[in-house]
Amino acid sequence: MHQLMTQLVAGYTGLDSNDRITVIHAHALIGEALAFRFARETIRLRAGWDDIGLEQSLVINDVVTQHIALVLDGLRAAQQR
Repeated sequence: MHQLMTQLVAGYTGLDSNDRITVIHAHALIGEALAFRFARETIRLRAGWDDIGLEQSLVINDVVTQHIALVLDGLRAAQQR
């Protein structure tokens, strides 16, 4: 999974998939998504939710998707300079 994510990051941004920085960027993106899995109770309490159901999952998905787009678009823009 990590290798595939690295290749996706490289393909979108134009970075070299064998470069350690690209590997680390991919790892950071995976980590952001995993943070919600491991800190489920914390996010539930901090967001004021009784539970994390479909509606809450959609909110989380929207935020993570926005973060990933911002990171990848920023990396792409930096690579094109």
